[in-house]
Amino acid sequence: QVLAQLTVTSDLQQINKNMITKDLFMEGIWNLDHIDFRLDANQVGYDNQVRLNAEIDFLADSTRVKLLPSVIRLLGEDWSSHGNNYALGKGKEWSFHNVGLYHDIQSVHMNGEISRDSTRSLRIDITNLDLSLLNVFSSEKFGGLLNATIIQKDIYDDLFIENNLEIDSLTVNKFLVGEVRGNNMLDPKTGLFNIDLKVDRLDNRIVDIAGYYDPEDKTSPLHAKAILDGAHVRLIEPVVRDLFSQLDGTLKGEYDIRGTFSEPRITGEARLTGGQIMINYLKTLYKVNGTI
Repeated sequence: QVLAQLTVTSDLQQINKNMITKDLFMEGIWNLDHIDFRLDANQVGYDNQVRLNAEIDFLADSTRVKLLPSVIRLLGEDWSSHGNNYALGKGKEWSFHNVGLYHDIQSVHMNGEISRDSTRSLRIDITNLDLSLLNVFSSEKFGGLLNATIIQKDIYDDLFIENNLEIDSLTVNKFLVGEVRGNNMLDPKTGLFNIDLKVDRLDNRIVDIAGYYDPEDKTSPLHAKAILDGAHVRLIEPVVRDLFSQLDGTLKGEYDIRGTFSEPRITGEARLTGGQIMINYLKTLYKVNGTI
């Protein structure tokens, strides 16, 4: 028989450089094969708080985790979970049923399995998600409305991901990226994964990437072409911010993409117009025009 209680309190916590929380209270009460869990915390500088209640049950051959009625507030809006949610784990095998959160017309839900069996999949559905919620966790400031379906399989051995996404009016640090449409789904007739990503800005198509991914080709499964027509280099600034800043300019050209996702081989060229870049270490702003 097991009966134990653990309580943790803390006045201030720094999760990362962008997130500081306060008034942490965490408690777990273990009674035989059941644990009642509670977590309370507030985020400094935001109207964000969590009052999380959950239960853990140790079954004969697995462990079940269920989210109980809780208060999760993000940017002043209260999010809820479905009452019939649970996650069931046995070793590295996990299954999920109605795990997620919703607020009004926004929702993120997860169903399916994480498994070594490559025929089993985990599906994540995202509906009308306001991307400004990401600002809670990031130093970058996002905007837009995301709808997406993401399917993952074979996560332990040979992970592949299918997705279908739409982002309306995507902005990054108040810069309008545009309307983003992406599709990477398996074609059952050919056995290939279609690659289709388009970005339209102010009624102009600035990025068009199309092709396919061949999982049977172990050397170079990627076969895609990227057409850029006025694509703004500021799109990559969040990725290179530690080294470069004040990026500006547009690209027009074409690139062929081969190889793998981890080691892509990119050939082609694009013309950079009105380019500039600040090398942060030197604190020097350079004007750049030419072919990349």
